[in-house]
Amino acid sequence: MGTLAPGNSPGILTVNGNFTQGPGGTYNVLIVSAQNYSRLAVSGAANLNGTLRLTLASGFQPAPGDSFSVLTAAKGINGTFRNVASNLPVTVRYTNGVVNVSEPPAPTPASEIHLSDGTPVSTTALMADYTFYGFGSLAERMALGLVGEESSKPNAISLTFDTGEFDVQGQHGTTYTIPIAGGFRINDRVRLDYEIPLQYITIDGTSLMQAGLTLDLPMKVIIPSEDQPLAWQVTPTIAIATSGSKEIIGGVALTNVVSYRWHGITATYGNYISGFAGDVLVANDAAFPTGVNQQIMKNGLRLDIPFGKSWLIELYGIHTQFFQSA
Repeated sequence: MGTLAPGNSPGILTVNGNFTQGPGGTYNVLIVSAQNYSRLAVSGAANLNGTLRLTLASGFQPAPGDSFSVLTAAKGINGTFRNVASNLPVTVRYTNGVVNVSEPPAPTPASEIHLSDGTPVSTTALMADYTFYGFGSLAERMALGLVGEESSKPNAISLTFDTGEFDVQGQHGTTYTIPIAGGFRINDRVRLDYEIPLQYITIDGTSLMQAGLTLDLPMKVIIPSEDQPLAWQVTPTIAIATSGSKEIIGGVALTNVVSYRWHGITATYGNYISGFAGDVLVANDAAFPTGVNQQIMKNGLRLDIPFGKSWLIELYGIHTQFFQSA
């Protein structure tokens, strides 16, 4: 039983020999500053129980990293204080004969999905998908006037709708996408194409609208003919997009598509590489990162195989790699 308050509050109290505090005892510690606080120095062993009461002097706020060795015992510590009373949250550690008091570590923030950090629904990934989309879709290429008899049309437009669900890092979401694509023929070798990917996303109670605009300038470097089975098209791209009112992103890309026709079968290889950068429009929003710096590469391989008199079998695969995410 009893209360121990070292020195002139604060001060240092030295105990020669062992020190024992019973279940009803209280050790009062006053902390005035990082250097000035109550301490108990025991030359023997310290047997602890009861209460450790910590009082921070008025106006003093510990800085991150401040710690206070309120008790030292040369021959070690047995037990712990049963109760800790403090006017500020603290962590008490018992290590190598020292009772050390410090601020508790800041809680680790929960992992959050940012809609521009390289997830399948990110704005940058969305723009990359639709910039390279024509590589894999015959219907898209026909709508843009890139294949068959459609190549004679000066302009075209396509509108589709897609909905899907996804799981990223254990979080579930839904997307509703309306990509709009079109193009204008400038001459026999050059076109100006555009894609407007519109997407509404819901994820863990958060929802927003993503929208973008990409402008492509496909240039036919090598035009195929009856005597020329090889085709090569290079497409530089510029793009801009927003995620709700939260952030704005811009980027550039370069696409190379090379095709070779053999006995009616066409094999095509496509490569896409892009760089995106952007920043938030709303400050102090914990749900969004401070900025975007992302590079994406896509590689695709496609086979167009005629079947019968009026069928075409198309097989393709696209691999996407995120080199850097925000």
